[in-house]
Amino acid sequence: MLRFELALKRNYLRDKNYIHEKFITIEELTDALKDILIMAPVLMQEHIADPLWSGAMVSKDLQKKFIRRYCNYKTDSAKYKKMIAYRKACNRAKSMENVKDNPTVREYFREMGLSPLCTSEAVRYIPAFADLLAERENEEIRKYLS
Repeated sequence: MLRFELALKRNYLRDKNYIHEKFITIEELTDALKDILIMAPVLMQEHIADPLWSGAMVSKDLQKKFIRRYCNYKTDSAKYKKMIAYRKACNRAKSMENVKDNPTVREYFREMGLSPLCTSEAVRYIPAFADLLAERENEEIRKYLS
């Protein structure tokens, strides 16, 4: 079982007009939670699916090996260097919005079915969020990890 937790900045829901007032009573809080649950698909898309795109996340070492293979094992190639630099920037960023977008490099990751975000060695592989919802996995990555 995999659990995602979405923590929002203070006043985010009010700023995005998901809620409109301060809540004092239980009834008002209940109404606010209903509104938030109605907006849950939008929040999930905006804060989990979009930043992680459709790519699977693998551990740092496996990710580097997979990128090396994708670049025909040429670690001195411009493509390899760009992908590694972009991966590092993504993993250092507090928010994916802060990462300088490079459409070409993003396309490299999309082609591989990989996210630039890496997991820990304890959790070596997390399928793409869209794949988790559809109860499927990227077979190429799964075979590579076996």
